[in-house]
Amino acid sequence: MSDDLRLERYPFMVRPLAEDEGGGYLIEYPDIPGCMSDGETIEEAIANGRDALRSVLLTMGEFGDPIPEPGTPRHLSGSTIADINSRLEDIRKLVSGGDRS
Repeated sequence: MSDDLRLERYPFMVRPLAEDEGGGYLIEYPDIPGCMSDGETIEEAIANGRDALRSVLLTMGEFGDPIPEPGTPRHLSGSTIADINSRLEDIRKLVSGGDRS
């Protein structure tokens, strides 16, 4: 089943965490409520997020829960949602408040 998960198709949001939240970056998958992870760097957050997404989707499959279809990258309440095909440089710009087109 893990080959059928198509992790790269699920859009995600990455945002910096405040120092009182532990610092680093948070990644969330809007199509999968509660699926999130973090990392010291954007790259680490994305890698950890993919692991979390894989685990959640596999668990959903084991319990026979429906697996949501991946959405499309979009703007959501001031945050830009990217997908794994987005270039890391573009994700860094978005996270730092750069171009939001």
